[in-house]
Amino acid sequence: RAPVGSMAHTSIDLIVFDLGGVLVELGGVQRMMEWTGAKWSLPDLWRRWLTSPAVREFESGRLGEDDFARQLISEFELPVDTAAFRREFGSWVKGAFPGVAPAVERLARSFKLAILSNTNPVHWRKIADEMGFVHHFHYTFLSCKTGLFKPDPEAYRNILRATGCPAGRTLYFDDQQVNVDGALAVGMQARRVSGIAGVREALGAMGLAP
Repeated sequence: RAPVGSMAHTSIDLIVFDLGGVLVELGGVQRMMEWTGAKWSLPDLWRRWLTSPAVREFESGRLGEDDFARQLISEFELPVDTAAFRREFGSWVKGAFPGVAPAVERLARSFKLAILSNTNPVHWRKIADEMGFVHHFHYTFLSCKTGLFKPDPEAYRNILRATGCPAGRTLYFDDQQVNVDGALAVGMQARRVSGIAGVREALGAMGLAP
């Protein structure tokens, strides 16, 4: 059934959003570059982070905060102790990009909305408690709760099963091409975007501007 509302679009029923880099501004990359002495390029650092065993275990809900800090420090050879890392890590979620809440609220009148994020309890608590947009979403799929991690195909298929929405009528936004490719591979429509401005641009090109 097509959604109702001023922006109803016959080809899309469900819009799925990544959090970091799409709805939420993230810090921490510069600090990691400093801690590692910039031994890796920024793209290489991102790849190492996304494939890190410590990150994957933590954001899949299988590793506690202290163990995560210890393992990540060891893995990346960071020159800090666990207490210093945890203080820094909690502040890496900066806030929602300006305009996120009203844009999401408007979209929620016409479409089912979902969050799909590789995230952890530390950052999710801050997002849910402080940023004022989460309640507009009909579904949340967090790696730390589902145990499913992008870009693994099962992370996307789980959304389709839970919502009953066909892949071809699902639109996904992410700032990382590897995650966009994961969505495309299961038949979703997907776009790589940067921030809520990128979301608006992509939606506008599809005739779905918020």
